[in-house]
Amino acid sequence: MDSDTEVIEKTDKKTKETISVGKPKVVILSNDDYNSFDHVEDCLIRICKMDVTTAKRKTWEVHTKYKTVVAEGNDEYLKKIKLKLRAEGLSVTLEDAE
Repeated sequence: MDSDTEVIEKTDKKTKETISVGKPKVVILSNDDYNSFDHVEDCLIRICKMDVTTAKRKTWEVHTKYKTVVAEGNDEYLKKIKLKLRAEGLSVTLEDAE
């Protein structure tokens, strides 16, 4: 993305998160002490449409590095992914891509 892209911030009314519009976004999955590997893998396969190998790799990554990117895209798509993962009890945030 070029440096001339205008960045506008807005606040999501439901989640109270401030999101920069116009910048790439990612959904970050954070490690927790209560979801099993199997549950996390299943959620990544069903919700994020990952293949089994990628879901296993991402699950291991979140376990060892405490967080991992599980989805990239536009705001509307990522908000749906985030809400579905949260409904499954996973700890996720929507953030600007680095």
